[in-house]
Amino acid sequence: MARSVSTVSREWPLVVITCVWGTTFLVTRIGLAETGPLFFVALRFAVAAIALAAFCGRSLLDLRRIELVAGVSIGLVIALGSVLQTMAIERLPSSMVAFLTAFYVPLVPLLQWLLLRRPPGWRGWIGALAGFAGLALIAGPVSGGSLLGELQAIGCALAFGFEIILIGRVAARVDARRFAVVQVVTVSLASLAAMPLLGEHPVWPDARLALCVLYLGLASAIVQAVVSWAQRVVSPTRATIIYATEPVWAGLIGAAAGEPIGWRAACGAVLIGLGVLSSSLPLPRFSATRRWLAAPRRGRGRGRRSGAAACRT
Repeated sequence: MARSVSTVSREWPLVVITCVWGTTFLVTRIGLAETGPLFFVALRFAVAAIALAAFCGRSLLDLRRIELVAGVSIGLVIALGSVLQTMAIERLPSSMVAFLTAFYVPLVPLLQWLLLRRPPGWRGWIGALAGFAGLALIAGPVSGGSLLGELQAIGCALAFGFEIILIGRVAARVDARRFAVVQVVTVSLASLAAMPLLGEHPVWPDARLALCVLYLGLASAIVQAVVSWAQRVVSPTRATIIYATEPVWAGLIGAAAGEPIGWRAACGAVLIGLGVLSSSLPLPRFSATRRWLAAPRRGRGRGRRSGAAACRT
């Protein structure tokens, strides 16, 4: 029971950072009006690196080999996913990007099965399917999209699926703060290094771009730290279902900006909620309940033992 309470309590930070992450589509679209995707990703993760490094302080001097190697490896995966998603936002409506990116929800159980030979339980599969169905309703694809943008979004989904699997493998053996610093530094440097390949050039940020980068950088720092910390006790499949609520928050942000929420979005939100419950809440253990009901109460147990002793004497 203590383990279950601890797990549920550590899932709440994942819910909060998923809510924060749901705001990033709109902010990213605003920022991309000022610069290219690679430089934009490099700036936002540079801000994240500074924030996390300040939070870590002198503990960065204790950086271990596994934190460096795993952090760089996962950071490259995050860089790939983030750049592809940012490029897709340039070419596709946000609803299509959200839908295609969310393809990582059912991908994680499949990747877990194929790579780790550890298929999730039936609750994980039901939760993943419910989350994917809800995402399909909330962010259904629209016509007229760019094929290149669709491929970029699908590639982003694959990268994010691998990220969750990899973090789940090493999170228990690393310091969450140092691990997150290595990841975000890697993302920023990798994005900068790739700029010449796509012909991008740095620009001097104006006020709007600076605000977007600052917000997204701080959000990235918080997200990376919380994900690395919380997944020590949260399985990759259950974490994926929680992350599946991102379009719900994105839809609410869109509604606040003037985009209506129809019945499809409402039904999708319900399905995602059911997916979260299916993955996160433990089912009753009926065998344990029956044993508890069949066991004698302490008072009655003492009475029986006293009577038996009296008979023997």
